[in-house]
Amino acid sequence: MRFSPWKLRFGAERTTISPIDLKSNTGLFILYFVMLYGETCRSKYAVDLKREGYVTISEWLDEKESEGVDVTHIVVPDDLTREEDPEETIFFKQIRPCSVLCTGRHPFATVERFGHWYYSRGRKKETGAHTNQPQWWMYTKDRELAVETAKSNIND
Repeated sequence: MRFSPWKLRFGAERTTISPIDLKSNTGLFILYFVMLYGETCRSKYAVDLKREGYVTISEWLDEKESEGVDVTHIVVPDDLTREEDPEETIFFKQIRPCSVLCTGRHPFATVERFGHWYYSRGRKKETGAHTNQPQWWMYTKDRELAVETAKSNIND
């Protein structure tokens, strides 16, 4: 099995860490620091730990758009959605009148930001507390359009 190096970025300075470096005390300290304070580092010090050759959702959407594909309702590959968390959740609303232990599908709407793309998704409301409606989604670069779409789908 071949391990790809990880890139660690502190501000403008970029360092590559390979699995061999993890045997050294410095490599272990850096990995431990990022694992322990990862979220704080990302927001405060712009620390980025990502595999070499890794493509973000934003980069992938840009690539597809440059190929002439309509990315509004495109299905992003599972490996990208599992690897990357949204940078920001702009809007979230869920209609859940029953308890937290309820396993039914509830209507919801959310808008998340990935780079300069906005991912608006949700499930439309039906007459009762639960819904069997399929999930809807949309990718756009327009923040206001994404939020308005989410709000209109949850308030129907």
